[in-house]
Amino acid sequence: MSFGPERRILETANMQRCVQRMAAELLEILDTQKPLFLVAILRNGLPLAKGLMAYLEPEFPEGVQLIPTNPNKSAPWEQPGLPSSAGSFTHAQVVIVDDVLNTGKTVSYVMSALLQQKPRCIRLAVLVDRAHKTFPLIADVAGFRLSTLPGQFVQVDMEQPIPQIWISDSL
Repeated sequence: MSFGPERRILETANMQRCVQRMAAELLEILDTQKPLFLVAILRNGLPLAKGLMAYLEPEFPEGVQLIPTNPNKSAPWEQPGLPSSAGSFTHAQVVIVDDVLNTGKTVSYVMSALLQQKPRCIRLAVLVDRAHKTFPLIADVAGFRLSTLPGQFVQVDMEQPIPQIWISDSL
């Protein structure tokens, strides 16, 4: 089944404004007097987290720490993807950062591992929030909220020189 040609949603100049707006929204819901952990889901969550960090870091005197994570989706309970060097998240405020919130499965794995350490709060920031969640997750901050057809894919390329988001009917 074909849904038509791919459609571009966002390109470079607008991407920067979108990340800046997302950072502003995070500043409204976080306590800037407490340290912040940005837990970035690899691959495209990391460049997004770095972009957010550029805006957030000056506002957090206690610091912002970036933690890349790559949960093992075939054995998430054995290897949740949080590096042992990350330290403790106990009583910390944490923002999980990913490019696309689709089913919510990956975020759920990371959240489960974080909850075991009893953080003060966990927020979710995504560039694109789709309407196909399997798990009851809602992004606290989203660059875009898109309703797409089940057979369509939202693809994100955060790599320079031309970061972009597009919808296609194939991977």
